[in-house]
Amino acid sequence: MVGVIVLGVIMLALYVCYFYPEAMRFIFEHRIAFIFCALAMIFGFSAILINIANVNKRQVGSIYVEASATVKKRYDGKKMTITNLSFLYEGEVKNINGDVYLYVSDPNDAYVIGEDIVFKGSFKTYESIKEDKVNTLVFCSGVVGSVSASAGNIVKTGTISQVEAFGKLKRGVQNFFDEHFSPDVSRVAFAMMFGEKDELDSVYDDFKLSGMAHLLAVSGLHVGFMVVLLNLICKLLRLKEKYKFLFIGIFLLLYTWICGFVPSVVRAGIMTMILLLATLRHKQYDGLNSLALAGIIILLLSPMQLFSVGFQLSFLAVLGIILLSRPLNRVFSRFMWEKLAGAFAVSVSATVLTLPIIIQFYSRTSSLSVIVNLLAVPLAGIAYMLTFVFTIIVAILPFMKFILFVPEVLFGFILQLAKWVSAMDRAFVGFIPDRLFLLLAMGLSFVVSDYIFTSKKVKRIVAYAMILLFIASISTTAF
Repeated sequence: MVGVIVLGVIMLALYVCYFYPEAMRFIFEHRIAFIFCALAMIFGFSAILINIANVNKRQVGSIYVEASATVKKRYDGKKMTITNLSFLYEGEVKNINGDVYLYVSDPNDAYVIGEDIVFKGSFKTYESIKEDKVNTLVFCSGVVGSVSASAGNIVKTGTISQVEAFGKLKRGVQNFFDEHFSPDVSRVAFAMMFGEKDELDSVYDDFKLSGMAHLLAVSGLHVGFMVVLLNLICKLLRLKEKYKFLFIGIFLLLYTWICGFVPSVVRAGIMTMILLLATLRHKQYDGLNSLALAGIIILLLSPMQLFSVGFQLSFLAVLGIILLSRPLNRVFSRFMWEKLAGAFAVSVSATVLTLPIIIQFYSRTSSLSVIVNLLAVPLAGIAYMLTFVFTIIVAILPFMKFILFVPEVLFGFILQLAKWVSAMDRAFVGFIPDRLFLLLAMGLSFVVSDYIFTSKKVKRIVAYAMILLFIASISTTAF
């Protein structure tokens, strides 16, 4: 398949260069960019093949081991994540680089993050390719295998190890939320703050079915909330633009590090810094170029992120907003309040290009998700910023803990909203998954956007084609 695509691209390039000499002239004038793109693609595909080969080399079938490890994430009712796994295999000590899922049968004890344990169980490594697809769990999440053990075969050593940078900070915040919020609100607040969704259980299903799952994954939305808060602080401190740039840049770098450099946060951080730098130097900011630069940086550092659903959803959502939010805003402004039209345009734009990815995984989505997010996103933003500020205040002044009642109520309402929507079976729409859907939606979005200069008639016809494309993709199955 790859060979056919490469051959097709070469033939198309030869055809264009032969029949359109101006195209050859354009390529020559921009030869540095084309050479860079070619080298980047060669590097990327080579890195992907090398990574797959390395995983296949260390492939180990199911073996019984006596091992030691450190708890990295708490038990969520199904499993817990461990790291620093070490065991004796064929006469030599094997140290597993990466995280491992530990499935515990009949758990009868709680495990603390950073706690060292020894156990006996069945260990196996995950495959690099699963169901003809790259296993993103291995390459993007860093989970290289799993262990099954009974609770009776797990012994706590009584020692605590540092499992990651800022581990103590995360544990402290998690314990603080557990102490001051109800259980569900604590889990949601912690997930929104650091992207840790392991302990959400059925709550995550409600958010996923209602189309609000993006609120629980640290993404550009959360970085946006953070930047709004940091801007307010900069105004209060009356910082000059260059100091504002340094202040926000350092804070975003730390936040990205705390969140584990997930692609969506890195992408949002890079784009934010480009925007601030453009403002500082009085230059025009271009969202499409900024998005492309963020993608290049991330894929050069970690080419395997190309297969990550988080990477795909993050970039497609922003691409949809860049391409479609302005034309949709102009349409909605004719019969809506201007600010409501802008918010609705952004929500619809992000949905258009992410929907093909979502239906590949969930096959159906709530028809109310766009409307629900109009209410949920601003509420989540207020709750997120208040939680951040109030947590610092209460940590310094414990007697002020009553102020945490406000984010408790806001998060509680968002939880209830997710439950209401997920319970409305009739609101769900099924889709027929089709990979061409994504390519067509992306291509048509470019034509409708302000980046393609053509007549309004053509743009109107393309817009109708997009609507028909979405209608055609709806399955006949009723939910």
